[in-house]
Amino acid sequence: SDLFPSHDTRWSVRVGLVSNIFIEELECTGSLGNGSQTTFGIYLGSDPANICSNVTISSCYIHDIVSFVTVGDCSGIFGFGDNITVKNCRIDHIADDGIWLQGLNPVITGNKISNVGEDSSITGDCIQLNGNTSSTTGFPYVMGNYLDHSSKLEKQCFIVSGASYRDWE
Repeated sequence: SDLFPSHDTRWSVRVGLVSNIFIEELECTGSLGNGSQTTFGIYLGSDPANICSNVTISSCYIHDIVSFVTVGDCSGIFGFGDNITVKNCRIDHIADDGIWLQGLNPVITGNKISNVGEDSSITGDCIQLNGNTSSTTGFPYVMGNYLDHSSKLEKQCFIVSGASYRDWE
């Protein structure tokens, strides 16, 4: 397990516009940014037009991603891309969303996500699949995750309108 302390950066791991990669068995902690930026544990792609594809994030421990800004959006895993798999990860003490993804065919299985939405605005979901049409959120597969967001007002899992059915257990 590697440790990526990122006290002066916006993200612990930043993946540009690449495809077909694996991120495994990393510990990501402490993104603080410069005090005026949003921060992330693992960040994929850059926007809906510039995405990563076929990325697997497995057996990572992402924790203590905190916010010193008022805008939130400091997530454990945040990304734009198709066929992104997040499995067997532990995501804990996150300012906003545990996992925030936009893209086709996300697979989210076997993760333990807790203590999200810890910024002062009390926002943040354990899992948020973002977008507004089937072309931006199509065919999610979410199964076997432990989600503990019981102390906050937001959602355990939020799959936005427009997502096409794939499977849900």
